[in-house]
Amino acid sequence: MLQEDADGDGILGAKPGQENRLSFISTRYGLIADQTTRFVTDAGIDEDFGDKENGKDIDNRIVSIDTLSLSKAGDTLAYMSLHDGDGDGFITPVAGGKNIAILTTKSKNLINNETTINTLVTDAGPDEDFGDKGNEQEKDNRIISIDTLTIDRQGDTLTYLSIVDGDDDGFVTPVPNGENKAIITSKSKNEITGVTTVNIMISDAGPDEDFGDHGNEQEKDNRIYAFSVADINKNGDTLNVRTALDGDGDGIISAVKENKLNEAIYFHKIWDQEITIERVVINAGPDQNFETEDYNQVLSLKKVELDLNLDTLTFSEVMDADGDGIAFDTLADSSTVLVYELEIGSTTRNETWTTLVMFPGDDSKNYPIKLISNIVNTAGTSTFLKITGTSTDSTIDIEDTVFVSKENIYGPKHSKVKDLFIFKSGLGKDLYS
Repeated sequence: MLQEDADGDGILGAKPGQENRLSFISTRYGLIADQTTRFVTDAGIDEDFGDKENGKDIDNRIVSIDTLSLSKAGDTLAYMSLHDGDGDGFITPVAGGKNIAILTTKSKNLINNETTINTLVTDAGPDEDFGDKGNEQEKDNRIISIDTLTIDRQGDTLTYLSIVDGDDDGFVTPVPNGENKAIITSKSKNEITGVTTVNIMISDAGPDEDFGDHGNEQEKDNRIYAFSVADINKNGDTLNVRTALDGDGDGIISAVKENKLNEAIYFHKIWDQEITIERVVINAGPDQNFETEDYNQVLSLKKVELDLNLDTLTFSEVMDADGDGIAFDTLADSSTVLVYELEIGSTTRNETWTTLVMFPGDDSKNYPIKLISNIVNTAGTSTFLKITGTSTDSTIDIEDTVFVSKENIYGPKHSKVKDLFIFKSGLGKDLYS
């Protein structure tokens, strides 16, 4: 083992009243790679490295540990660095200090030339001991953040993962009776299309106060508070964004079994020659699980299309029309919905209200039972069309009598021409013909 001066005074021994540091360097030579470790320590408060005791004094403090593995060709295959993370200059914990350390590892895949870099920031915990004894991290050590980065041979990012505190207690590691939230950010690049997908999620550790990292599985009781996914092309332009938020007021997207309602709001925004924004409110359904999509219930849906100047081109909304609070229920035999559609052209504005009976899994059975349409152009001419039945709510039953009212208003003088047609519907689905 080689010893070197690490404090710049040019000597290995300690001097009173100054920084006293030593580097211990050891190298292991292998057939494929050589590994070098540099261990830097200081003499401690007593300014004595402890050689008199044939070992390290108790008050000696570790400054840093670095390990580097180089191939015989000089390429870096692996790297490990353990450094101070709280600004006191030492890894070794001190009484009453923050006692934070930063562990960085770097490894290279020789087959695809991809490099993975991991950074872990942790503290020594309430007992102010990292637990190096026995080469185990003590259970009370707390993770502050985790970062993992994979880059290709050109240095471009392929994947990225970041986990940081989400409840302002300063730690990712759960604490008793805390909110125990974490913000998880991931980033991955499709090498064929060049599109990068970015995910951001806020999650908590659940009632058991454990994120479930044991066994590399997230526990089932962890709850999601919000998430967003974005696709970005190689030029840095955002292609689309998908976002989910709580919709029932409990602050949690994940379904909670104790709740009668488990609603979530999903937003989808798409950029192209036009901008499309969708807003869907969904209930988790009777099984209280959003992951079983066949049981999910659509409460409402809104969609708007904008041009690049943010002027509205089209707008549509799907709403409940039969009073059960659900626009579309996959478990019901059928659902009655009200569909509002708005289309704004260069010379016309067209609004349509259609009441539809919809059948899950078979769109061919869907049919309208009421329709109102209003078309207005810039010259002041408008056409108002109304198709109704004889029932108390004006909807049309199969084989019902149908009333068709059409009113045309021409020009600024508002001259009107009104037509009324009455016929048997046969099937409501013939209304559009």
